[in-house]
Amino acid sequence: MIEAFSSQGALAIERAYLAQKAEKTQLLQATERLERSLLNSISHDLRTPLSSITGALSSLREEGNSLDIWVET
Repeated sequence: MIEAFSSQGALAIERAYLAQKAEKTQLLQATERLERSLLNSISHDLRTPLSSITGALSSLREEGNSLDIWVET
């Protein structure tokens, strides 16, 4: 009888340990998804203005000599 109780106790402890480990794993996965989402959002917000700046600089580099600049005073 003592052997059966100790076996059941060991199974209960192992089940609790595995449940805690699974919860930590789910929390880690949720954290990683949030970090990835945040980085993607920041990356997108920076990519758009950088693309505009890069395009403008390319145009100036290619056609800089032929652009007419009007200065009004």
